[in-house]
Amino acid sequence: MSDQQFTSLLVKQPKWIRSKNQKIFTMGDPTDRLFWIEQGKVRRTRDGRLFTRNSFVEVVSFFGSDIYSADVISLAETEVRVISRSDVMRLFELDKDPILRELVVLLAREKLSAEKFQFLQVG
Repeated sequence: MSDQQFTSLLVKQPKWIRSKNQKIFTMGDPTDRLFWIEQGKVRRTRDGRLFTRNSFVEVVSFFGSDIYSADVISLAETEVRVISRSDVMRLFELDKDPILRELVVLLAREKLSAEKFQFLQVG
């Protein structure tokens, strides 16, 4: 999927604008949405991990848990695209769609980055 196709997918999603120090979500919230940082940056409170522009937030929780495992707070004015779980699952049902394949690759990269970061913190 090209950058243009990915952007066209994202612009159809709701956008949240958060001021500095506002929560994107709270530990214990249901994982019913996937969050893409369009502008700005956020911090996960549990371990201080930063998520910046053009990245998904808490992908591991989204796919591996019913609830988020930490609070995520904006560190500056931040624009977040919010993709509902039903929209993500609908993409998975359209297995012939090239957008799905690229989304899976992007999500897998985020998951691997998160796992590598957690490994480095433990080790």
